[in-house]
Amino acid sequence: MIATCKNECNWKLRASSVMKSPTFQIKSIKGRHTCAHRIVNRQANSKYFGKRIEPFLRDNPTESLQSLKNKIRRELQIEVSTDKVYRAKKYALELIKGDVKEQYNRLYDYCHTVVKHNPGSSLFMKLNKELNPPVLQRMYFCLKGMKDGFLDGCRPIIGLDGCFLKGLYKGQLLAAIGRDPNENIYPIAFAFVEVEKFDSWLWFLRLLLRDIGSQEKGAGHSFQIDRKG
Repeated sequence: MIATCKNECNWKLRASSVMKSPTFQIKSIKGRHTCAHRIVNRQANSKYFGKRIEPFLRDNPTESLQSLKNKIRRELQIEVSTDKVYRAKKYALELIKGDVKEQYNRLYDYCHTVVKHNPGSSLFMKLNKELNPPVLQRMYFCLKGMKDGFLDGCRPIIGLDGCFLKGLYKGQLLAAIGRDPNENIYPIAFAFVEVEKFDSWLWFLRLLLRDIGSQEKGAGHSFQIDRKG
């Protein structure tokens, strides 16, 4: 293999591969670079940068794109676009956490594990079975400790609210919260749904009342909608 500088200078390198190995052995180097260092490298793709920043992101998963861009420029002396940094960060987080799409295939195992190790917890999924394969539409969570803590130590007032999800897969998060004796917000149950509407709220509230008690068992609970503080 012979490598020469793309710019018009006399630098040249000759190398050969080592038998049965991905290693190359340098045979000779001729001349010195007389051109300026280039900070743009089109061969350095997002996967390359993702592998380089992956150890850093393990401890700093919320690091901003601008900060990562500066880190790459400072440590690798390569100028990189914000779009490429975004793709590099996404790839690095996939290396750390696993492919987001693949995690959906493990939801049944996740629910089984939670219920097994935290008996009394409630996890329900609703699938859109009109599609092939079926697609997850909604999922409800109410852990045993959250439920018992609310029933045993919180006021019988429940705030209901929803917000948009900003991750890779969109949707909305519905939540039921209370206040503990110290006036701190206390989570009771939550669910992600395809969109906030009458049907999704009805589905959520039916499961919530199943956990905290219906009119016979949980009489006296008051609900507040769109609570702001």
